[in-house]
Amino acid sequence: MTPDTAFDLLRNAHENQRLATAYILAGNPRTAGQTLAEHLLQLLYCKASGVPCGECFSCRRIHEKTHPDVLWVQPQKKSRIISVDQVRALQGRIHQTSYEGGWKTCVIVAADRLGAEASNAFLKTLEEPAGESIFLLLTDSPQFLLPTVRSRCQLITLDEVAENLNEWEEKLIEILSMPGTASDEIGKVTAGLARGNRIAALFKMMKEAVQAEVNEEASEEAVDEDNDTLNARGSSRYREMRTRLMRTMLLWYRDQMLVVCGGEEGGLRFSASLDSFRARVDSLTSRQALQHVRVIEEMHDQMERNLPEATVLGYGFGKLDA
Repeated sequence: MTPDTAFDLLRNAHENQRLATAYILAGNPRTAGQTLAEHLLQLLYCKASGVPCGECFSCRRIHEKTHPDVLWVQPQKKSRIISVDQVRALQGRIHQTSYEGGWKTCVIVAADRLGAEASNAFLKTLEEPAGESIFLLLTDSPQFLLPTVRSRCQLITLDEVAENLNEWEEKLIEILSMPGTASDEIGKVTAGLARGNRIAALFKMMKEAVQAEVNEEASEEAVDEDNDTLNARGSSRYREMRTRLMRTMLLWYRDQMLVVCGGEEGGLRFSASLDSFRARVDSLTSRQALQHVRVIEEMHDQMERNLPEATVLGYGFGKLDA
């Protein structure tokens, strides 16, 4: 739905005192998601009669992210992870008395970057919310949130203009679209392993390119940083790009599931791959297509736990193509 439609639903819930404790705003966390979060917060805190006015002192502080009863949490710059320490600080703030009385709110930007320990700690907060509190989880990859966290939040999916594919995503789609040629089960598994190896090689090339880019930037800016710092920066940037490719892969298999289930072709993210999807329709059931989506989610989770990429991709695509 559009951010305006979503806001109307939230405003209606607020007027009827039926706001949920937590919402997942699924969309770009820097554009649509953040805009909707800001409008909802202004609705909660606006002091004008025609709420939200967007101009009063409270509304301006929401926009400037300086309101004392609103906590903004986002990934740490170096690790690109939301740590358990950040969640514990959140817990401390949310259980304190609000400065102005009324709502205490928290916005978690890029919530899919919650680490495993942080996710479990945050889950306890959702299970035992404090007073008039509300949590807004902004993410473009809600599938990578802990399932128990997702189950305790209301999901609002926001319409976004599709982003153009970058060069790495285009190469990934080329590999995913390659037709399978084996007919027996052993041949299919072998083909899957080969496909996984090609994607692992693509990830390795991307990682090397990212690190070279980071090193070049430091050289051009004459920044005096040791190798450990440069490597950490390159690793952080690479993980962001890897997450984007895994999301692209997830959307590709979601499109495949849509075609297998007879869904509207107008809803495809990768309409150029329609022939590739159609070629798989006769050999896949809707249950198998759904399982493929889950395999991609599992692979991303395993990579986030630092399992070897080549092993994860080889095993995962062995299951996908079997």
